[in-house]
Parts: sequence; structure tokens; C-alpha cells
Amino acid sequence: SERLSPLAEKLAPFIFVLFIAGMAYLVYRDLLLAMRSVGFMLVAVGLLAALFTARSISRACRSLHWPVVEATVTRSEVFTQTSTSVGRGQAVSTTMHEHYPAVWYEYTVQGQRYRSKRIIFFRTNYARADAEAVVARYPAGGRVTAYYDPASPKVAVLESGLGANARRYCKGFAVGAIFLLIGLLFAWGVPWVSRLG
Repeated sequence: SERLSPLAEKLAPFIFVLFIAGMAYLVYRDLLLAMRSVGFMLVAVGLLAALFTARSISRACRSLHWPVVEATVTRSEVFTQTSTSVGRGQAVSTTMHEHYPAVWYEYTVQGQRYRSKRIIFFRTNYARADAEAVVARYPAGGRVTAYYDPASPKVAVLESGLGANARRYCKGFAVGAIFLLIGLLFAWGVPWVSRLG
């Protein structure tokens, strides 16, 4: 799985603390302004999620017309990320498992060797059985077909187009819409209702 750079990992806790401190101060000074600020941030996240998904869909559709090249799978496995949330008073905890198929492969275009690990253009979590099925299709050492961008051969994908992955792309729009609606509620809905009261 992709990790943050060492510098970003060191700075992330400080940025988070500064953000929380800033929001706490804003809540103390002006609750409605704080709610609007949170709303604007959620709207931004929603728009970014929708734009990222639209970009991924556009690239997936273009990949249907990309040239193909034979590639060699160098590594293939399922990654599992586990997160645990603890309830109030630590009496109840919920553990979530997210599974991601990971396939690394190498290919050569015009004498230049490239490496990629992109299966589809939109990365999302799978059910364990689905992730294992993807990995089984691309065993280590196997020869597979990859589709590469002729304008930028370092960009390649194992599964072109949308195909069976169309529903996965829809998740991006769903997440974006949820953040957008909640953000609009915080930015305009709640302040408007409070003024009526």
C-alpha cells in the first residue's frame, strides 16, 4: 500500500493538532462560523471525490483504445487494512477489515522498461473473496496483457474500460455526494435554521 513520505508522516500529527486547536478556538469565538467552515471543507472533499472519480472514469474509457503490451507479474497478493473504533466508555469496539488486491508487473515499451501496480483506475476496497479472486487471475510469474497510455507509457492498467468495475466507480460519486450534502447542510442549512429561531 502507498505510504506518506517520512516528512509528511512527521508533520501530519502537528497539522492535525493545529487544525483541532483552530477549530476549537473558532467554536469558542463563533459557533456558526465554525459550522460553516466545517461545511465548506466537507463540500471541498465531496467535490474532490467527484472530480477524482470522473477523471478515473475518463481514463478508464480512453484505455479501451490504448495499445497492449505483454507484461510479467512480479508480485501478487491481498493487502488487508484493519481499523478498530472504540465506543463510549470502551465497552463496545468495532473492527473493520478492508481488502485490496495488489499486483505488481513489468513491461517494456520501445526498449524502456516500466513497472506498475495499477489494476483499474479507481482504487477501492474489496470483499476478501473478491480480492483473492483478482489476485488469482494474476499469479506471480505469470504473463498478462497490460494496456498503456501511448502519450505516457509509464501509465498502464491491467483491466481497461469500466466493465465489471463500473459499480466500483459509482462508489466514488456516492461518497462525494454524501460529503457534499452534509457540507451544504453545515454551511448553509444549520445557520439558516438558527437565524429563523
